[in-house]
This record gives sequence, C-alpha cells and structure tokens, in this order.
Amino acid sequence: MQSVPDSERQWWSSPYLRMLSSPIRICTVTRRYFPSDLLVRLAPFRNPLAKPSLTESHFLPDGLEHPKFSVRENRTAIYVRCHKAAFDDFANRAALRRFAPNPKVHGSLKIQIGHLLRLRVLQEIKVLANTLRSNRQATLSGPVLRRLTRSEWEQVKATGSVPFKNAIAIIVAPPPNRDPKTKLRPQPWWQPTLPDSQLAILQDSASQPSLPSLPPVSELLAHVNNSSGSLDEIPNVVPNSRVPLYNATSLCPLPGHRAALHEGLSDILNTERHNRRFVDLSETLETTTSLVTGPQKSSHAFLLRSDEDTLTRADPVPLAIALWRVRLWEGEAENQSYEDGWEMGAGWRRQYAATAL
Repeated sequence: MQSVPDSERQWWSSPYLRMLSSPIRICTVTRRYFPSDLLVRLAPFRNPLAKPSLTESHFLPDGLEHPKFSVRENRTAIYVRCHKAAFDDFANRAALRRFAPNPKVHGSLKIQIGHLLRLRVLQEIKVLANTLRSNRQATLSGPVLRRLTRSEWEQVKATGSVPFKNAIAIIVAPPPNRDPKTKLRPQPWWQPTLPDSQLAILQDSASQPSLPSLPPVSELLAHVNNSSGSLDEIPNVVPNSRVPLYNATSLCPLPGHRAALHEGLSDILNTERHNRRFVDLSETLETTTSLVTGPQKSSHAFLLRSDEDTLTRADPVPLAIALWRVRLWEGEAENQSYEDGWEMGAGWRRQYAATAL
C-alpha cells in the first residue's frame, strides 16, 4: 500500500466501499443481485456416513471463516442474503434442486451460520493482532485500536455521537463475569466446533425471545468530524455519517466468545503499546491509562479506526466488515431507521463533496 496514492488508500479504508466492491452474486431466495459481502455462501456436501445408494446433499455454510483458518471446500455454491429471516423457509426452495438432486437442510442451520459469523469476528481480531505484531512501527496518526477513557465514553453516551476522526466502530467489551458456582471466568473459545453445553445456550437463545434487559447487538451513532467542514456549505450532497456501536453482551451470546473477544482486543492494545517503543510519540498519542484514576481511566469501550495511515501498518477494515455482517444477520440494519443519515463513517466524503462543488 506504500505506492498507492493517498486518495485511493482513503477509499480502501472504508469498510462500506470495500463491501460494495466485493463480487456481485445473485441471492437464491430473493433473486436479486448483491455484493457477496452482504450474502452467505452455502455449498452442497454429501454425508460421508450415508449409504452409497442415497444421493442426499446437505447445504452447509462454506467460506464464512477467514481463509487462514479454513478454506472453501466446494466450488459449487449458492448465495443467500445475510439475514436470519431469509432462511425461515429455505429448505423448501425449489432452486436448491438445481445444485443437488436431493437437497437437505439441517434444523440448526441458522444457529451454525450465526456462530460462524461471530467466529469470523474473533478470527479477524487475531489476524489484525498478528499483522501489527509483525509490522512494528507506529505513526503520528494514532493507533488502530484504543480504549476510550471514561470521560470520553460518558460523552459518547450522553450526546449519542462519536467525535473521533476516522472512527469506523466502537466495541463495548467488558471482561465476562465470573461463574456464580465456580467463581471462575470463562475461558476464551476460538474453535469452530462447540461443546454441547455451549450449543445448548445458542439453542435456548434461538428458541426464546431476547431478554428486554439486553442491549441491541449494535446501534448507529452520529459521526461528528470537526475537521471535515460544515454541512451547511454542502446541503443535500452527503448525508450525515454514522458509526456502529457494538455491545459484546448481545454480539457474543456465548461466554467463551465474549472472553475471546476481550482477550483479542486486549492483545491488539498490548501490541500497539509495544510498537510505540520504536517511535517517539509521547506528545501525540494518549498516555497509558492503566495507572490513572477518575475520568481519565480506561473504559470498556474500544475505538476502531481506519484511514490511509493505518493501512500502511495493518488493515482493520475486514474486522469492521465482519462486525457489520453480524449486524446484517441479526436484522438490525433494517429494523433501525434514520431520517437524516446513512450508515457510513468517514470524513473524507464530506471533504470530497466540498471540493467537488
């Protein structure tokens, strides 16, 4: 990315432009064309334990995990909208017979897809940490990921806006609570397979409505970027940008996934802190808040940033896309409506619109 012009790296730093530029595929359910990042890929697999005379093929998710952890196993595949409701009557679709003579869909398909989408988030966090660890440098623009201080987090909650430049996501991920019986915290779970105890939790959450006390998986906050100029100068050209805020309690129903999420984000912070030793950024980066108290102490909210400078060290956009796909899967991108904004968050669009006029 070093030889790419800054303007192109600005475009590439947007998770939304990256999703829209993914290959176009047709949805088997709606018969409409979508970018593949907004779809779920399913492939037919034959049961190896079935009798040779049977020709049953089971449609299973294929390619949802990161390529470094699991590769696609079948070249023949179909695509369905990344939305739970699209799979309500999926097994009765006649279009499946064009890809398999006797198609079958197991009853826990939606649970499996939801689990793999969340696992992809954890895998992207691990890949991002490894990339930062192998590229030990820092920039004056700030870290890819940092904790918000308590005063900053209170300001975000009070105003419902994100005043941080080039923010693409906020993840509220406190450490998981201790088990009331064993008094131990859950161990991080990074594996694609789930034990029976964890699978039972997902099955119970799928069969029962969400508890009213739980926050939504995500919500969109207004993105306030003072450096991008006033919107009064360019009315009706670029809608107000927004930044998604993700709640780990609802994002990861399994305690093991919440523990892995917190561990992975903390690993990125430790890597960023270690990389600062190679560049003197004492006057430009925020000070370590582990020993401070009061409003300047670190909160449980993590700020993810992406711009043309962060791409020279690591690419946080795949993590933002993985988080957004979970939001799509839960249907919150459709359930929440916004009259004066769209779901994008980068200040360069306003700058571009201002210069274009």
